[in-house]
Amino acid sequence: MVVNWTILLPIVVALIEPLPAGEAAGAWYNGINCLKDPARQEQALYYFRKAVQDYKDHCRSFGQTPYLLRWLGYSYDVIGDIPHAILAYRRGLRLDPGDAKLEAALAYARARVEYPPSPAAGLMTPDREYWPGWLELHRSGVVAFVAYTVACLTVIRWRMTRRRLWLHLAVGAAIIALVPVVGSGVEWLRRQRDKATPVVVLARSELLRTGNGSEYPPRLDVPLPRGAEVRRLFERAGWYQVQLSGGPVGWLPRDAVVVDY
Repeated sequence: MVVNWTILLPIVVALIEPLPAGEAAGAWYNGINCLKDPARQEQALYYFRKAVQDYKDHCRSFGQTPYLLRWLGYSYDVIGDIPHAILAYRRGLRLDPGDAKLEAALAYARARVEYPPSPAAGLMTPDREYWPGWLELHRSGVVAFVAYTVACLTVIRWRMTRRRLWLHLAVGAAIIALVPVVGSGVEWLRRQRDKATPVVVLARSELLRTGNGSEYPPRLDVPLPRGAEVRRLFERAGWYQVQLSGGPVGWLPRDAVVVDY
């Protein structure tokens, strides 16, 4: 028997954290109950689609939060809509960089994007963020403040005793205090990059073309897969000029991608 891990996702999620209250939670409970009977999987998908709509309505009415966006992503994920799930997780991480559950959910969704067995696949995979999102002031500000205080005190002690040990401790504490500051700078640069070139996700597999029309030749020898993330540069006549993480620039039809809302 082949296990459908996507369908099992809501059961796993429900075991590790409580469902949020409201109509969407009721839809999830009903969907999970339907999954107990293999003959009711279509009914389960109906409930999970309802959960998607409920979470979207809640976000529009009361504002987006990382928690709600994570559950919106879960709901998209379980019905097989990987592109919208990726956007929901990315949106949540913009609000709370370094959220471990959102990062894990995004990695789970990205792992199921089916990149073609071609050398061009390396140009399509998403940008890797080397600096952890949690190493910035709004999450590590207390650590930075304590380290800065220690650095000041040890500098004073070093000036009194001239012992190198205190100087070494002061330098170490200063470095620790600077790490969240640098992290905040990195996160600011990420946000500026996302404003200038926002990420869009392919809703279906599509060829990247050299111009804004289907008559232009493909830029790559294989299509971009559904769920691939690209950066939008420009729009013209129903086509987006986009850039892949590996550098190539080309054009995609507007209806081939899903955008942040």
